[in-house]
Amino acid sequence: MTERGKEIKAKALERIHKNEAVMMEGCSEAEQCLLRRFLEQILVNIEKIQPEEAIEKLHPDEMTERKEQKRELNMMKYLKRSAGYIMLIIALLFLQAYCDLSLPNYTSNIINVGIQQNGIEDSVPEKIRKTSMDSLKLFMEEDDAKTVDGFYEEEGDDLVLKDKISKKDREELNDIFGKPMVIVSTLTSDNEESKAALAKMGIPEGTDPLAALSQMPAEALAAMKEQVGEKIDKMQESIITQAGVSYVRAEYEAMGEDVDAIQMDYMKSTGISMVLMAFVTMMAAVCVVFLHQSCCIYGT
Repeated sequence: MTERGKEIKAKALERIHKNEAVMMEGCSEAEQCLLRRFLEQILVNIEKIQPEEAIEKLHPDEMTERKEQKRELNMMKYLKRSAGYIMLIIALLFLQAYCDLSLPNYTSNIINVGIQQNGIEDSVPEKIRKTSMDSLKLFMEEDDAKTVDGFYEEEGDDLVLKDKISKKDREELNDIFGKPMVIVSTLTSDNEESKAALAKMGIPEGTDPLAALSQMPAEALAAMKEQVGEKIDKMQESIITQAGVSYVRAEYEAMGEDVDAIQMDYMKSTGISMVLMAFVTMMAAVCVVFLHQSCCIYGT
């Protein structure tokens, strides 16, 4: 070392000692000694700390486990932040599935009800003449007749179905009207089977069968209803419903109702419902994609 270097070193040491004296001012020698040992031990401990790469080399299994734990924690944090998006996506997927499964039913209704049944859904008439209702009541149980009266209100010589009846009530009325409509349709039809049945009952040809039956004693009428009812019970429900629909259509025509207009109204309403359902399905799919993208952006 040159003389100049020795001189600089001496000045540096002198400056260090002065700074140390200022820092340790007010401390006893024992405290200064303890502080020096404390700092020296910290330096020793720092030297023992190994870099992350060395830890990975020394403990690969442990590091893999730590990475998995960290990944799981990050996933939980991501799910927590995006919980609202995820729940909304699930709800939209359920809505989309419901709409997809409903579309075939609308197609079936257009064919079965709209085309085959002229837009008449079941055996429950929206309007019916009082005389026709009286004929049907001949073959109803007393409780069923009272139930029917509760759902209709008079409008001149006709009876009109009340607005806002539940689906359950309509199904109940459909069951009540089914058998009486089959019996009345059979008795009033002009075929050999009907004529043979009337002859068995002792009703002469050319006589109004319903008027004649209304004059029968209650016991005889009840026995006849029971006998006919047993035969109808063996029929399939779909056949009874079709017979009821045919009766309602004939009743509408007798009242002067436009059956073609009823059919077109049903076809239009069902078609519009199908279009709306398809639109909802499409919008649900678009929203799911949009929310998924938003969820990914928010998560990052």
